[in-house]
Amino acid sequence: MASNALLDLINILSEEELILISKIKLIGKEKEQFELIRLYRHAELPSLKEITAILGTTENHFYKNISILLKKCLDVLVPEGGADLLLYLNQKDLYPLSRHELSLMEKRLNKETRESRAKFYYQAFEVMHRVSFKNYDEKLIRALAEKYFEYVEKKDLKVELKFESQILCANIYIANSKGILSTEKENIYNKLQEHSKLLEFNSGPIALFHHYNANSLYYGQIETDTEKQVSFLEKMHTLCLNNPGDFTDLQKTTVVCKIAESLYNRSMFRQALNTYLDILNKDPFNMSKDHYHTTKAIQISIILKEFDTAFKLLEERFRVYITNPGITTTNMASISYAKLYLSKGLPEEAKFYIDLGIEINSKNFYLQYEIELRNLQNTYYFLKGEFDFAYELAKRNLKFLQSRNLNLNTSNYGYYFALIQSFIKLMDSGTEISKKQAEKFKLYQTSVYAVYGGLLKQMFEIAVELKEKKG
Repeated sequence: MASNALLDLINILSEEELILISKIKLIGKEKEQFELIRLYRHAELPSLKEITAILGTTENHFYKNISILLKKCLDVLVPEGGADLLLYLNQKDLYPLSRHELSLMEKRLNKETRESRAKFYYQAFEVMHRVSFKNYDEKLIRALAEKYFEYVEKKDLKVELKFESQILCANIYIANSKGILSTEKENIYNKLQEHSKLLEFNSGPIALFHHYNANSLYYGQIETDTEKQVSFLEKMHTLCLNNPGDFTDLQKTTVVCKIAESLYNRSMFRQALNTYLDILNKDPFNMSKDHYHTTKAIQISIILKEFDTAFKLLEERFRVYITNPGITTTNMASISYAKLYLSKGLPEEAKFYIDLGIEINSKNFYLQYEIELRNLQNTYYFLKGEFDFAYELAKRNLKFLQSRNLNLNTSNYGYYFALIQSFIKLMDSGTEISKKQAEKFKLYQTSVYAVYGGLLKQMFEIAVELKEKKG
């Protein structure tokens, strides 16, 4: 592994995990190297030449000790090893290290039975399938599926359809993140119909579960039909209730989270938050690793102005990603902190998180985060009273959206910036917002827009107040 692999791990560990690895018994150069690298937690490691000079060792010996120390740390942190270790590393957003460990595990399979190999590849598929969008490697996922079928006695169509449905779900998420859902719509729909026909004769609870999940995503993100989306979520929940032994706690919890998210999408904010807080309490283990749905709970708390709840969740689940910036989850965390502070009318406290998010997204571009960060940055300058700059920034942001084929005729995103411009015109010249913009302003108070609707309302009230002061 690269020389900073151990430092990457140390950087992302919680205080409790740091205590665990500090108890590892080491002697000699291993101990000296371990202690030195720990000193550089959340700091830049010296060059290889400098650090080997400090340690009085060779490059080869340094790399050898890195591998040894890394293994000892992972053995303590995840003694079960195997798929549990891969899952742990992916949840820590240490994907390169996860790929490295996967490769090592495959090399150790030579002496295992065919049954053991099949089990390994099935579990590896499950784990490597659940990674962040930027790390998702469909070629690897399909290779793991093929290796699984290579070692089972008979290829089961139900398992094959399960795998295909999971890959289809990932494709929907990725298409959404790239803003290309419309171009993929027909292809995804045709695959869903093909799977439906095959499942008529080869159904099983697990294959159906993942097929229903793909359908719920399709009707939630591509062809918006809330009734159909909720219907498929309810079918998933029923499968879990009727076949508890077939599903893991993680899958059961995920279904509840998806139901909570559907309540949120229908502007049923109180019910959605109660559902999220209940599952956060009932299954803290799995929810501690579910950043996406925890972020939704935070967002709903902000909408309901339950700022203490939002702050508590942020500090418990996301502070570590702020202190160790540079990974995917840092963007999610920084955007959530910025939303909280702007919603509380504290733009200065929000600025650090906006700037951090912009920096991270410039390295790992994700369109949804880009749009949100532009929303937040524009809001910051408005709340700071820099109205001329906020107006010009809104103009630039509208041009950016147009370059992505997200103009005012095809998307609601642009109306956030158009409304900011209208509020500034209102305070400057008394020009009222148009009927169309008033409709969009109302839309922004609902569903997934509601956090930004709250910010728009805050800016509108400032505009009205300044207009009245001007007389």
